[in-house]
Amino acid sequence: MKKIIIVFFLLMFFASFTCMAEDQAEKKSPPDMIGLGVLVSDSVYKGVDRDVWPVPLVFVRKGKIAIKSVKAEYIFLEDKTREANFFIMPRFMGYDSKDSSYLDGMKDRKWSLDAGVEYSIIMPYFYDSKASVSITQDLLGKSNGQEARFWLKKMFDFRPFFIRPGVAIMWQSSKMADYYFGVEDSEQKSGRPSYNPGASVSYDLSADAFLFFSRNWALFSRSDFLFYGHDIKSSPIIRKGRSSSFILGIVYVF
Repeated sequence: MKKIIIVFFLLMFFASFTCMAEDQAEKKSPPDMIGLGVLVSDSVYKGVDRDVWPVPLVFVRKGKIAIKSVKAEYIFLEDKTREANFFIMPRFMGYDSKDSSYLDGMKDRKWSLDAGVEYSIIMPYFYDSKASVSITQDLLGKSNGQEARFWLKKMFDFRPFFIRPGVAIMWQSSKMADYYFGVEDSEQKSGRPSYNPGASVSYDLSADAFLFFSRNWALFSRSDFLFYGHDIKSSPIIRKGRSSSFILGIVYVF
């Protein structure tokens, strides 16, 4: 899983340089942000260790195409207050049964690729907050499930420090939740009964922060806390009801 994640990040990182080179050749706007960071992520599964790996910090926009880390977007609607796009992105969920003794005898749960549509609006009547909704579908048939998200974000300017907190609600279909958090009849054993969480609603808190130490260079951090719904928390393979991740890096802002 870790090797796959690193490969995806590297591919998108090199793709961003390709877009940047084409933009420069056509004398168009350069990328908004490019840099490198370190991601620390804990696991929701019992006995699975925390992961640490390097990640590119990329936002590149060329015409209607945008690359945001490992997410690729095609923007088909855009004006001063609205934006809509189609996107694809990997879903880095799952585990290998060898990751933990608690998962011994479980079938591996694999990463997948999602495709979806996202719609966002800027709300000037609510302190210029940005509200977004997205719907995704598993493309590779790992879970054959769907996910829907609604989130609200707002950028606060305390120059040279900027922070953008966000709050989100996430719905996962029964197929997706059962695949990643369930226990099949053939996988049950003492202390690990068969379990199907069904469709579930979870909540997410996040914050992006920039601290500029020159006109174009800034330290960047991202914190994310995902609080799972009761049905997922009750799974016998789940260690706790939340997962978290933290990114710290340096970026060049164009």
